[in-house]
Amino acid sequence: MNALKLKTLALVALLLLAPLHAFAQTADEAFRKGEMAYKQGQKNEAIKYYTQVIKLNPKSVDAYNRRGDAKNDLGDKTGAIQDYTKAIQLDPQLALSYYNRGWTKNALGDKTGAIPDYNTAIQLDPKYIKAYNNRGVVKFDLGDKIGAFQDYSTAIQLDPQLAKAYSNRASAKSDLGDQTGAIKDYSTAIEINSEDSEVYYNRGNLKDNLGDKAGAIQDYTVAIQLNPQYVKAYNNRGNVKSDLGDKTGAIQDFNTAIQLNPQDAIAYFNRGNVKYDLGDKIGAFQDYSTAIQLDPQLAKAYSNRASAKSDLGDQTGAIKDYSTAIEINSEDSEVYYNRGNLKDNLGDKAGAIQDYTVAIQLNPQYVKAYNNRGNVKSDLGDKTGAIQDFNIAIQLNPQDALAYGLRGIMKSDLGDTIGSIQDYNKAIQLDPQFSGIYYNRGLVKAQLGDKVGAFADLEKAKQLYVEQGDVESYKDAIKAKNVVSDFFARKGQ
Repeated sequence: MNALKLKTLALVALLLLAPLHAFAQTADEAFRKGEMAYKQGQKNEAIKYYTQVIKLNPKSVDAYNRRGDAKNDLGDKTGAIQDYTKAIQLDPQLALSYYNRGWTKNALGDKTGAIPDYNTAIQLDPKYIKAYNNRGVVKFDLGDKIGAFQDYSTAIQLDPQLAKAYSNRASAKSDLGDQTGAIKDYSTAIEINSEDSEVYYNRGNLKDNLGDKAGAIQDYTVAIQLNPQYVKAYNNRGNVKSDLGDKTGAIQDFNTAIQLNPQDAIAYFNRGNVKYDLGDKIGAFQDYSTAIQLDPQLAKAYSNRASAKSDLGDQTGAIKDYSTAIEINSEDSEVYYNRGNLKDNLGDKAGAIQDYTVAIQLNPQYVKAYNNRGNVKSDLGDKTGAIQDFNIAIQLNPQDALAYGLRGIMKSDLGDTIGSIQDYNKAIQLDPQFSGIYYNRGLVKAQLGDKVGAFADLEKAKQLYVEQGDVESYKDAIKAKNVVSDFFARKGQ
């Protein structure tokens, strides 16, 4: 056998051993092999076949679309868009190509660019169900909740068994304020597909919002059964358990969430809240600190750690944490209010007023902020300004016994004893257990010469202080009663 023949045989052998994709003789055969490889998860191999199709038939729209799909699956979104664009150039009337490109643009974050592609797909095929549903998703993300609702509704009209469209429409309804309608849509989605853990989770959130705590727990539990790794479901179920008083069960859920994801700052934050409620201030402090380490921008963790620090005696450190929380989120009125309380405790009256004022600016209905600002104004000698704050507090909440009591003190300080008595009467009417008001009213009655009334109020104050375990105030009431007794004795009464 000569050398030339040996070389020929060797070449044949190499060809026989070559990958199958090199042997597709026609574009159709290459496309079929590409589809087979794609279905088997061999996306790179599929791309080779689709590329071979394009070489054999440069006008194969299907090959460009399918190669784009494979590139998409492999994360090459830019390459996928290029293929879909080529498919559109070859056949501008094929809705699928626009749909594919729109989906990919959305995946790349180009939501505005995705909408025109979905629009064109729908214009070419007015019954393109997935195009309506996905355009709804993009509109929702862009803030067009009504447009999203309309697209989801059209998708449902075209396919009443499209569970995802119901769950998507539920999200739109919820954001538009129709939480009851949203729950109905989630329920329909579950009837169609009872295996979607996210739908149960979302319905659980709405039930919680509407006060159906038991129903929320049931939904979170099913979500967890379907997806035992569902960290958010454990977190939310834990929060609802806490709301229902099951603090131990709540901590168990947060523990599980942390085991599943030790980097989940929210789980530590939530567990810290429950530990705080249980009186474990140190444990709460530790969990809040871990949450902050994991997410230094979690403002609520700083403000809650501030509460723990304050309870543990570190008021300066607490103010620092409240200040950090404000740097991250300057719109939380409660944080300003709490920082104001600490500043007042530490003697920074001017700083306290500033914080209460900001809290009121952020929340003009903040009754407690008016009351506390009024108190500090009083401490600084601004009795008139204090009364103005208490007046507003009473206007906002006519059932606020504290505001009447505080205003009564101011009126007494300003010499308006009759007005003071009237406010104390109202405070006691609203809160018959308000021990301090009986004490104050007793003293004012003594000033007015009402010996019987004064002794009766001071005796009632003593009784309530005992019931409430307030030993120091009880001692003060005894002293006050003795002083009043001496006062009337000197007057010969």
